[in-house]
Amino acid sequence: MRGTSPLFAFVLVVLLGGALAGCASRKTSMYDHEDFDESSTYSRSYAAPAVTACESARRALLSQGYVINKASTDVVDGRKSFQQTAEAHVEIEFHIVCAPDSADGTSSSVFVNAVQDRYTLKKTASSASLGVSILGSVSMPFGTSDDSMVKVGSETIAAPRFYNGFFGLLEQYLAPMQGRAAAQAAEAAAAASAAAARAQAPVPQPSGAIPASATPGVQTAAPKAAAPQATDARPVELKPVEPAAAAAKAAEFKAAESKAAESTAVESKVVESKAAESKAAESKAVESKAAESKAAESKSDVPASAPGSSHDGLPSAPASTPAPIPAAPAARPSAPVADPVAPGAAPAPDVPTAN
Repeated sequence: MRGTSPLFAFVLVVLLGGALAGCASRKTSMYDHEDFDESSTYSRSYAAPAVTACESARRALLSQGYVINKASTDVVDGRKSFQQTAEAHVEIEFHIVCAPDSADGTSSSVFVNAVQDRYTLKKTASSASLGVSILGSVSMPFGTSDDSMVKVGSETIAAPRFYNGFFGLLEQYLAPMQGRAAAQAAEAAAAASAAAARAQAPVPQPSGAIPASATPGVQTAAPKAAAPQATDARPVELKPVEPAAAAAKAAEFKAAESKAAESTAVESKVVESKAAESKAAESKAVESKAAESKAAESKSDVPASAPGSSHDGLPSAPASTPAPIPAAPAARPSAPVADPVAPGAAPAPDVPTAN
């Protein structure tokens, strides 16, 4: 027992030391820090629609030099690059989501997530080689190097101070937009109330009374005085017209139409007869003037000679005067045609004839 007890104790100490070393070397996982408790680091609630909140977030990112990759009514994505050193590059990407909190959409919540990506410069050297069939491959003393950025890490920013600054800037842009939205809502409400008031306005009543029916045996309703408009802007009930009164009014209207048509036809016939009479009178006057002018021409062409004389010394028959052409009756009196012998002139002397 005495020989084995020190060995046993040594083995026990070694085992305990190994167990303690294993426990000390165990690393804590990152998901152990995720408690999923209520926190205001990544979200805020506002008394504004989701569209207005997202627009304010977009303007806040633009004011700080972020490039907007996506912008809609409920989602905004932006990215910004930083160059810390010659071989280190950092990018911060924002992802914003706006969700409504109420059924009417007057309030919403803004959720923000910022991710930091780290990049480093990686150089890749390559040397040139020359292959010879006899000697084999021979490396040359010159070469080339390629530089490229390699992503070495990505981490979600969890600093409350970082998000507090973003939300403070968002609220500065949200306040004036809320004022404009409230003014627009008030104007829309005023326009809606005015339209409702116009729709509920009373219908104006006719000022004149309904005329009594001219058809015998048909009784019509007595005319009613126009009722004054109500001050409480309530709609006025209109009573339907009785069928007998409607039939009487229709008969009166048809009688008036027929009478007007008859008077119009009579007037048109009178106008047509007058036009025909005037046209006939004008044609008769023209024919009368033509006949008178023709008779005057025929009288002027006959030579003046002594009665009972002839060219050969024999007695001649008395010259016959052509019968006057009866003139057509004219509508209006025309001027008398003058005799070809001027008044006051001496008659032609008688020439003696030889026996």
